[in-house]
Amino acid sequence: MTRTFTLLLEDEEHTVDVSPDGDSFVLKLNGSEHRFAILLDKSPTYSFLVNDSEVLEAEISFDKDKCEMNVGQVPYELTLFDPRHRLASQGDLGGGSGGLIAAPMPGKVVDVKVSQNSKVKKGEAVVIVEAMKMQNELVSPIDGVVKEVHVKAGDTVESGQKMVLIAKE
Repeated sequence: MTRTFTLLLEDEEHTVDVSPDGDSFVLKLNGSEHRFAILLDKSPTYSFLVNDSEVLEAEISFDKDKCEMNVGQVPYELTLFDPRHRLASQGDLGGGSGGLIAAPMPGKVVDVKVSQNSKVKKGEAVVIVEAMKMQNELVSPIDGVVKEVHVKAGDTVESGQKMVLIAKE
């Protein structure tokens, strides 16, 4: 089963698909496909076999959706949104702390309760999505201002699809 994530790295948003393949995984990012297998999992130290030919060693630490990686003495900070586990999350979105509300699973938008430039409070309903005959109320993860609205009532959304972007005031 393929899992789709939204990855924020160096202020750029990417879609990442990860699929199991035997003892390995296939990762699709920006049009390229890579196969990797975990050779060592002694958190925070990991070792991966990439494309059946290269060994990659990394120190990786996670804090909710944030991930810090050191690969060959090069540090990386990224935010990974898994819509199956987090309906909305905070992250550094273009200069200020904000919140991204993404579809937790495929479904239909029943209602959009905000518009661009409207103010919202943490926990306030922003979008209602119907999935598997249940309505899911997605709420703002922060107090802020709606910067982007990417959906409208009646739209069909895919898992991980960006719906609303909120910036802290």
